[in-house]
Amino acid sequence: MRTLAALAAFLLCTHCVMAFAKEKPAEAPLPEAVGEEAQQKSTDLYKEGLKIQKEEKDLARAIAKWDEALKTDPRNAKCMNHYAWFLAVDAEADRRDVARAIELSTLAARITEWKDRDIIDTVAEAHYQNKNYELAIATLEKAYAPETTTGAQKKYLDGQMKKFKDAQAASKEAAAKSEEAKEQKQEK
Repeated sequence: MRTLAALAAFLLCTHCVMAFAKEKPAEAPLPEAVGEEAQQKSTDLYKEGLKIQKEEKDLARAIAKWDEALKTDPRNAKCMNHYAWFLAVDAEADRRDVARAIELSTLAARITEWKDRDIIDTVAEAHYQNKNYELAIATLEKAYAPETTTGAQKKYLDGQMKKFKDAQAASKEAAAKSEEAKEQKQEK
């Protein structure tokens, strides 16, 4: 019993220290850059996967091509972005993998130094699909650059933001109703 209490105290203390330090855990280092030949081969594999996905509808083969593309060039942000969107949004339920989509899209965003709006949108959408609406909203805000976000792009991002905020509000409302129902049960 004493060991369990000591472990609990240690974990609580460690959690408190990290919370007060307000430091993010260290991110994994970015993958090493590859040569031009490997980059080109990776791009070709990515495009083959796209063609297979769109024309042949053979998703297993398309995924295999994207996996091979990322093994060939682990910094192929365009492939990561498409693959992440597919896993979070376009895939059938049995092929969805939101955690992997978050991993891929976040790595792509880091590789592009969070400057590619399409990739940032994919990160945000993956968080939305994971029902982490607050993080989806915070992430999408990184995609807005008022001086350059105009026209169709602004309209799209505004629509995404509305979708995320509406989902967040609905989630909070559902949680409040659930809590209220629990309290009413306890009163009885």
